[in-house]
Amino acid sequence: MSASPGSATTIAFVLAFASSVLYGTGDFFGGIASRRARVLAVTLLSQAVGLAALVIAALVVGGTPPAETWPWAIGAGLFGSTGVLVFYRALSIGTVSIVAPVTSAVSLCVPVIAGFAWGDRPGLLPIAGIALAPVAVALVGSGEGRGGAAQAGRAMFLAIVSGVIIGGFLVGIGRLPAGGGLWPLAIARATGTLTISMAALARRESPRVPAFAWAPILACALFDVSANVCFRFAAAGAPLSLVATIVSLAPASTVVLAQLVLHERLSVRQKAGVALALAAIVLLAQPS
Repeated sequence: MSASPGSATTIAFVLAFASSVLYGTGDFFGGIASRRARVLAVTLLSQAVGLAALVIAALVVGGTPPAETWPWAIGAGLFGSTGVLVFYRALSIGTVSIVAPVTSAVSLCVPVIAGFAWGDRPGLLPIAGIALAPVAVALVGSGEGRGGAAQAGRAMFLAIVSGVIIGGFLVGIGRLPAGGGLWPLAIARATGTLTISMAALARRESPRVPAFAWAPILACALFDVSANVCFRFAAAGAPLSLVATIVSLAPASTVVLAQLVLHERLSVRQKAGVALALAAIVLLAQPS
């Protein structure tokens, strides 16, 4: 007996909300791991563990990626792995409650701008999101943050750079043709893992990390893959525009965890900036 359309949509929204929480939690653990070990090693190990889990999930879900999937998936993997590397570096030296929403807001601006260049015309809400993003960045950058003004400035710069690069990943994923189950994401993750491996070899950097860094690395990878799977099934059961709006709230989970676990303290201006960044994220996730 199949589920009714209403219950199927409800399940999809629950999965979208789960995906949002899982993405945000994974980012939080990625930041924790990056403070316990070298960022390159953390990124490599989390990508590798996530790849193994994603391949297993792809085998369970099934499907065969179309030939035209490969170029976009590989390109997305290159951008995604590089963006995550820079993002983890920003999290390692900056205030998590600031870095996460700034990176997300900037990253969501990129597909909107790219779509405009390709002939799409964004609606008023995404345009409003683009307008809010720099205001949010200016407000959250108005305080010293973790490690003093100089370090906070570096973290903010890296958050913006990672946002631009991750935006390239979102463009690649957005251009993937339909079908193929989770294999397009697995191809992207395999490309990213290979890219980070080559960077580690070039720098002659060992992937070894302290024992106490393994728990957040594994948590980061597994939360991220679980979020991907939830998102895939959510998008199959409800309009993508609504699913994307719910999932776009992922940085809120990261901020809440940072406040509760790390006891981060923000100034009034920075809190306003974080709130504006989250608002910009929701607006940018709206369909054109």
